[in-house]
Amino acid sequence: MDLGSVLIGLGTLLVFMVPVYWLQQSGKRNKLKRIKFLREKADAGGAELGEVACWSGNYCLAIDTSGTTLFYSNQNNLEQPFQKIALQDKMRCKVVTDSRTLKNGKETVQVIDRISLHFERKNPGIAPDQIVIFNSDTDPSISDQMVLVGEWQQRISVLLQKKFCRNTMPLAWNIWMDCCKNSNRNGADIFIFGSPSKYYRINYR
Repeated sequence: MDLGSVLIGLGTLLVFMVPVYWLQQSGKRNKLKRIKFLREKADAGGAELGEVACWSGNYCLAIDTSGTTLFYSNQNNLEQPFQKIALQDKMRCKVVTDSRTLKNGKETVQVIDRISLHFERKNPGIAPDQIVIFNSDTDPSISDQMVLVGEWQQRISVLLQKKFCRNTMPLAWNIWMDCCKNSNRNGADIFIFGSPSKYYRINYR
């Protein structure tokens, strides 16, 4: 192979590699810019960012280190590119998926149009806050959004459950102590239900 062929090969390789490298670096700069934007919003409210996730080039979600506030940005939403969601008045976090079924001959295909996180409030009369994780109108395809939305739903649900325990257990302790003082038995059991599937049992012996 002569020198000319080598140079042509290297030139062809550079033609393909330079745009790819530029796109990667541009994506990194854009991610850092969005994280900086959320950090500035958090700093303005006296909070410090903890866990941060960015995806699809336009979305970024973060929670503060105290686990009480979410910071979310969506560059696709020109009307509301930023949301700050306080968890103090929230009861539950759930994943909501909007989809439709398409028929292709004898086969049917489930198409996902939208994935979002909904935050239900203590007051059922107030509509839940929501943030978009995937929107087929603006996002080209689904990649890791399904995994990401599940991880964040679980993380937020744990925080909400801990908040519930902190608010209810002091009351449970007082009830237990009064019961033990007034009981003629050697002990008493108090059951405090924290969720449909879990409960707290306090034994006195």
